[in-house]
Amino acid sequence: PYLYQTMFSGKTPGRSSQRHSVIVPYGLYQAKDGSVNLAVQNEEQWRKLCRVALNRPDLAQNERYSSNEKRVALRDELEPLIEQIVAKYSVAELEKRLEEADVPFGRVNDLPYVAEHPQLRAQNRFIQIEGPDNRLLETLVTPFGLQNLPQRADAVPGLGQHNAEILASLDDL
Repeated sequence: PYLYQTMFSGKTPGRSSQRHSVIVPYGLYQAKDGSVNLAVQNEEQWRKLCRVALNRPDLAQNERYSSNEKRVALRDELEPLIEQIVAKYSVAELEKRLEEADVPFGRVNDLPYVAEHPQLRAQNRFIQIEGPDNRLLETLVTPFGLQNLPQRADAVPGLGQHNAEILASLDDL
């Protein structure tokens, strides 16, 4: 949409960091213990967000915010207000409220959360390999999901373990 907006209106949208430049609210919002990505795409979702998820029906009834165009024009006023409301909830509380409201959203996962995500385990996305000092290490299998092909999982070499072989191969160059 940004390219078309520029091509057909002659106006280049400004950068909006982790927020959508032509839809409000849409983007990352900080909860008590993490972030969620809101994706409000129409007026019904806006009303549900306000009434159910944010517990602020007054925002849904406010004529000043009754269309996306109006919300975009009032972005500097509205987004800090939404941020203030969202910050009162934990991510889990907010997810529950957003699901109940049927408003599109996504949890913003940090790497520790992703590493322990139940779907990675359910899909058998980890294998064990031998690490230095014969310790077992867990690693992800190839992301390509090639069925019926063995996963190569060589042991992790110790520091300097292959130095002599590598240096000898350089003599051949």
